[in-house]
Amino acid sequence: MPLLNLPEPEAWQRARPRYRWLYAVGFLLIGIGLWYAVSAAVRGSYPTAAFFFLLAASPLPVVVGLARASYGFVPCRVRNDASGSTVLPDRWLGALGLVTLLTFTAAAALYNVLYFTDTLDMSTSGLPRRASPYAFAVVAILVIGQLVVGWRRGNGWGFVRLTPAGIENTNLIHTKFYAWEDIANVLDEPSKKRTRKAVVLALKDGSEAIIEGADLYVPGGVGLYWMVRHYWRHLEDRAELADGRALERLHDQRFDTV
Repeated sequence: MPLLNLPEPEAWQRARPRYRWLYAVGFLLIGIGLWYAVSAAVRGSYPTAAFFFLLAASPLPVVVGLARASYGFVPCRVRNDASGSTVLPDRWLGALGLVTLLTFTAAAALYNVLYFTDTLDMSTSGLPRRASPYAFAVVAILVIGQLVVGWRRGNGWGFVRLTPAGIENTNLIHTKFYAWEDIANVLDEPSKKRTRKAVVLALKDGSEAIIEGADLYVPGGVGLYWMVRHYWRHLEDRAELADGRALERLHDQRFDTV
């Protein structure tokens, strides 16, 4: 599916420079980790060098996945059945996220082995050094827990499902459903939380539900934003979500953008 030519929401345009800086900071941190890895290797501390290399490499797959989404290289994956249309995230992001989680888990395990065998070549001392192996262990357990949740669900990072009755948003943490009649507005930016390319459901009870990273689902993300907004505004078109016409509308970019 080609990159959609629907207008990009205004808040997304304003946030674009901020995320470029975040990418730059991310690559800087990766570079610092690699520098420590090289320094340890020069000293002959190869196990410590391996730890720093794994730690520096762990965020790189996700950065690559996000860059892939930012440049519109994400395919449009929509499944349809009699109950509604499901928009699935990029398969590559799921694979790259898995690599990140496994790489970090390996780094945490190696750190603890080096620490408890007193072979860790690091200058940190005092409380941070004593607490660090337990911190790594806790984070590794949380990471493994997320892997198990994603595997059991069989959907990786989750999905967005639109039905004639409402929207179901599933991610690694939870699944929530929002009825169309409970949605007061569809916005392009949350009121408090900072996120990227969000589809924000402003609920009538005053709360917000956020679908984050719309460009992880369709090229550029704009198609998902206008799709949600269109079916929220047009009750008469919601039957399309259950008979395949919603996918045709998405492909043809025929959404109300007012």
